[in-house]
Amino acid sequence: MHEQKFLIQLYEILNDSTNSDCICWDETGESILIKDKKKFSKTVCKKYYKQKNYNSFVRQLNLYDFIKEEKTKGKKSKIIK
Repeated sequence: MHEQKFLIQLYEILNDSTNSDCICWDETGESILIKDKKKFSKTVCKKYYKQKNYNSFVRQLNLYDFIKEEKTKGKKSKIIK
């Protein structure tokens, strides 16, 4: 159940427009863009995951075979499933 909880929360985060300034779907809807790591860690991670560690969030994504693409244009991290 814990595994499902992470994915459900991730889906909720991505579909909540109040988070779009720091995390969102890319234009294809197939990848995740982390626009602002610091803000994401301080606000979104803290709210949904009860911690502010960005690396812990990325480790959780890795458990589901997400792949991190290094910084793209505009210094955004792109995470691909």
